[in-house]
Amino acid sequence: MYNTVIFDMDGVLIDSEPIFREVEDEMLRELGIEFTDEDFDYYVGRPGQEFWKEIIEKYDLKNLTVEEVFKDNVNRYIRRLKERENITLINGVEYWIKRMKEDSKNIIIASSSPQIIIDVVLDKFSIKKHFPKVIAGDSVEKGKPNPEIFLKAASVFDTPPDRCLVIEDSANGIKAAKAAGMYCVAYRNENSGVQNYGAADYSISEFSKKEYDNIFK
Repeated sequence: MYNTVIFDMDGVLIDSEPIFREVEDEMLRELGIEFTDEDFDYYVGRPGQEFWKEIIEKYDLKNLTVEEVFKDNVNRYIRRLKERENITLINGVEYWIKRMKEDSKNIIIASSSPQIIIDVVLDKFSIKKHFPKVIAGDSVEKGKPNPEIFLKAASVFDTPPDRCLVIEDSANGIKAAKAAGMYCVAYRNENSGVQNYGAADYSISEFSKKEYDNIFK
């Protein structure tokens, strides 16, 4: 059985991928760059620093630095996240968290987002009490699909990878979880774009009692 459950944050705990896409599209258009939905889908789950590093290199934007562009990206995202009252925790997530605590499971967030964004989310949705431990994207050397972030999350509780379960909404996250040797549940979030869930061990479209019992029976 799985002792430690590792949650991705964006697209799993909160439905935030559309905001990321909106901000990045806005910034790209300001730079005269147009992205298709397929272009954005490719980057879902990956760290923002890597996204902007590749953009700057691909379009030869020598007057920009990854640090300044990513900082602007984060600030715009946080401003929108704080302003929008219609952004809520994904339905059923709190029920799953409650069940996991009752079942004495360790739970932790491992997100490609930087710590500053994770802190805003924890405060806005009052879930810091559930996640005293988090692993942020800016605390690892290599982002998803590299497994480093999930292995680091497992080490917090000294849990072997094969006793860890990861919940992810992106193909990049699923690849990272499987590369770490962990069981992976794909959450099919339609707002995360077109993602390949084929490598996941199990997939769900809702955080329901039935699905919880199916996984943790």
